Amino acid sequence: MSVSALLKYFIHVTGLFSGCYLLKKEEYLQRHGIVKELELFHATSPDNVPSITRNNLDWRRSVRTKFGEGVSFSPNASYANLHCNRNNPPSRAMFIAKVLFHSACGGHSAMKLPVRADTSTGNSGSVFVKYSDNEFYPTYVAYYYSQPVPRGRFRYF
Repeated sequence: MSVSALLKYFIHVTGLFSGCYLLKKEEYLQRHGIVKELELFHATSPDNVPSITRNNLDWRRSVRTKFGEGVSFSPNASYANLHCNRNNPPSRAMFIAKVLFHSACGGHSAMKLPVRADTSTGNSGSVFVKYSDNEFYPTYVAYYYSQPVPRGRFRYF
């Protein structure tokens, strides 16, 4: 099913977590010698935005954990929206987050922590799951309205 989205507004999130994130990035560099910094998407209800901007995304609040018991991100905004909690209203929020990445393993629903990796992945790289504080922080949030496109309609017209 395709999804149509109408952007309401887009804001920069104040970098309250950037200091801790930078310390974690330095720790990665000292431990592994190399770290990638990804920009990934996390969709949620607008009701969750105040808590996330105050306290960051919290892996302890994860409910649906198909690829591991952590915070899920996607490199694809459409995928993040599609797998956003279906109980959320059509009015949604999409975080763009900086995410530290060194190594990954395949995730599964019972995974508490990945073995010999900092990230678990799923669905052919469409999902990245992080388990530790300060390995990610939101930089922007987009508020938008999401609605399914009826079958049979042209995708681009």
